Amino acid sequence: MDLSKRSASQIEEPEEGPSSIKRKPGHPRRIVDHWDATKKKDAEITYECEIQLPEEISTTRDAWPLLVEIVKASPEKLNQKYAANSKAAALVKETPGLLDALKNAWSEKCYKNIRNLGSRP
Repeated sequence: MDLSKRSASQIEEPEEGPSSIKRKPGHPRRIVDHWDATKKKDAEITYECEIQLPEEISTTRDAWPLLVEIVKASPEKLNQKYAANSKAAALVKETPGLLDALKNAWSEKCYKNIRNLGSRP
């Protein structure tokens, strides 16, 4: 799978699809670009963590390195103070449900739900 960025001109329109979708001439398909960027970011996080993490996360000690990489890759959404190992470890230990969320994210290799935890309601 090619995870490199593609410009809007390189993305082919689907042959089939809802004809009711109207776009302004020259309007890029930002949804596809955002999806590509998210997948690329997830792949980079997985790559950085594969060496240091077990196949299955089961403890806080297993989980905090993953949180550190997710935080580093998501400066626009997550507080960068948790990119520090000690802060990330403390957050995983003190936050109910975060360990389970990190376990699920690691098994699925998809970190969107973790990034969204930093969003404000």
